[in-house]
Amino acid sequence: MAALLKPWEIRILNERSPLHTVTLRLPDRVLSILRRPSEEIVQILRVAAAAHWYERGVLAQDKALEIAGVERSEFFEFLGQDQESEPDA
Repeated sequence: MAALLKPWEIRILNERSPLHTVTLRLPDRVLSILRRPSEEIVQILRVAAAAHWYERGVLAQDKALEIAGVERSEFFEFLGQDQESEPDA
């Protein structure tokens, strides 16, 4: 039987695949406050994580965009930056 995750725990799975699955469990009350479909929340979290790592210099721009799964203009809009001011790393 799989261990139950606490609402704030993250589990990273890799079944010998080039892609990893990250599971983030959120309490129902949090999801009801957000009032967004699960797919939209996942996309927002991907962009937020990519932006976090990009701004700290952990990821180059191309990798951040790959994780975020959005166009360059949308990514820099999220960052609140003019995309022309950011050189490609």
